Amino acid sequence: MRAMSLLMMLVIALGGGSAPAEETPSPALLVVNKRQRGSTRPSELAIVDPGAGRVVARIPTGIESHEVTISPDGKLAVVTNTGPYSDPGHTLSVIDLKAQKEVRRVELGPLPNPHGIAWHDGKFYFTAEGARLIARYDPAKDAVDWVMGIGQNSIHMLVFSKDGKKIYTANRGSASVAVISPSGPGRPGGGPGGPGPTIIPVKQGPEGIDITPDGTQVWVGCQGTISIIDTASDQVVGTIETGGGRVNRISFTPDGKLALASHMGPLIILDVASRKEIKRIDTGGGGSSILITPDGSRAYIGMTEKDKVAVVDLGRLEVVSELKTGEGPDGMGWVGAPRTAGR
Repeated sequence: MRAMSLLMMLVIALGGGSAPAEETPSPALLVVNKRQRGSTRPSELAIVDPGAGRVVARIPTGIESHEVTISPDGKLAVVTNTGPYSDPGHTLSVIDLKAQKEVRRVELGPLPNPHGIAWHDGKFYFTAEGARLIARYDPAKDAVDWVMGIGQNSIHMLVFSKDGKKIYTANRGSASVAVISPSGPGRPGGGPGGPGPTIIPVKQGPEGIDITPDGTQVWVGCQGTISIIDTASDQVVGTIETGGGRVNRISFTPDGKLALASHMGPLIILDVASRKEIKRIDTGGGGSSILITPDGSRAYIGMTEKDKVAVVDLGRLEVVSELKTGEGPDGMGWVGAPRTAGR
């Protein structure tokens, strides 16, 4: 018995069979704390209890991680370790949310600066800004099994059409949106091949991008404007002036009635049907990421430069609280409901 007790103590000391100090709540808010520019400390994924407003776990990732998305079953989160452009990152962090630990660090080799990421049909699609392409990671095979060259600069964020047949990318350095088929002629496991994607010119500096819940329009945040793309024709059909500053992110409420747009000023609230501004909400600093809860009641605004997340009541259209999740909160995700909202 004494020998068995000593063995169990050794297993626990080495971390084998150990359980998280506190279980991942349901629902849970995930926040990538990328830290301030120039930091050599790893970024982290914070698991937050949104009801209690506190962090229950912190999982180290790469240097200057940016975005996160979650598998629909809520088991895996994948974080893009973008790194600074002077010293590009080239990995993904695959995180087991129940065990609250990184289970794989995926080496991307010639695919530097992974950034925007989205789940589709069992796989994770991500942009590789430094290689001017998008790629696909298969967690079952633990391998990148497809890439597609875009030929545009700074391919920042991406979003899927509602039927999953098209991907739209915001190409920050080329003033364009690219339209790609996820079953298109990329080369499995290698470089790009086949004809290029459809390129849609938009205003300067496209960055934030989202698709309306009914799938009919893609809104793209640009420098002082939002470009609206009709998904049937893949052409720009309208522009909304936002009054200066790049629109970092755009996100729609689940009912499709409101669009939220963040930039370095107040949060912009827009009526989708009329394309008119309703209100600007002072969040206490410029916003970067946006996450709207599946029931549409609240929005979380990541304010990277202020080291906080603002919580906005979407019924009252006002800030009701703040979360201190860590240094440089950026990309976010939601676990515990059918719709994940990482942007």
